[in-house]
Amino acid sequence: MTRSIGLAALALVLTGGVALAAMLPQEPSEAVDTSLLKPLFSEEFNNGRLDPKRWTQGEPNDPVTERTIPTNAERQVYLSPDWLDLGIQPVSIRNGALTITARAMTAAERAVVAANVAGLPPAQQTPALAELSYVSGRVMTRNRFAQRYGYFETRLRYSPGRGIWPAVWLLPADRGWPPEIDIMEGLGHEPAVAYQTIHSATQERQGIKVNLKASDSGYHRFGVMWGPETIETFVDGERTGTFPTPSDAHKPMYLIVNLAVGGHWPGYPDAATRFPATMDVDYIRVWRHPGR
Repeated sequence: MTRSIGLAALALVLTGGVALAAMLPQEPSEAVDTSLLKPLFSEEFNNGRLDPKRWTQGEPNDPVTERTIPTNAERQVYLSPDWLDLGIQPVSIRNGALTITARAMTAAERAVVAANVAGLPPAQQTPALAELSYVSGRVMTRNRFAQRYGYFETRLRYSPGRGIWPAVWLLPADRGWPPEIDIMEGLGHEPAVAYQTIHSATQERQGIKVNLKASDSGYHRFGVMWGPETIETFVDGERTGTFPTPSDAHKPMYLIVNLAVGGHWPGYPDAATRFPATMDVDYIRVWRHPGR
């Protein structure tokens, strides 16, 4: 889920560019081992509400450019109840999971968002912002939890459909970009596939496209073992790739969970895309390396 460049370039890399290390899990697969790690952060979403000491949905006075990524040409705005006084909450905790719900905006909601866009400096009023037409949600541990190195894992599922773009990713606590570590990205029109990608300013983008095994519940586990020498990616407990750690990926990073709608890479919803669309996250867990 790149912050500052168009996803057309990422799509090229992920579908055959030289920076993609592999298109399928490496063989033989190896199971993730956390026996030598120390549990540090565990969010099981069992308390019925989002813990504000751990998570934020953004600031009440955010400009709309902080609630979407215009360079990706996304069509959603990440709302929270305190933003623009709309009182909309697309994030809920139910049945032991975090649920993010995306839907089409009403005409009244589009008018409020358009007014916010009109208040931006002219140079920021890009054509993509005029196309914002969906409500969705995002949660982050920014300014609450960040870690350098360790194992990060989540278990989730999401609605299929063109234009549906779930992601769990890491960004630097100092708000810079890159680096970026994508624990998981999905494309709604490829529900049996996941992408795990590492972005860097010091080397070419690295990543892997993984074919997912069938799951009766729709849930899958996605993980990243991030160390000073290598970054290993995992799906359902099995290693899918090993990549050298970029020289700029040695700083604490925070977690982001979001459900985007539309963009250069995922494409845009079509007549077959059903709304509301959802992303359910069963848990997010983080371990650290002792002594690091």
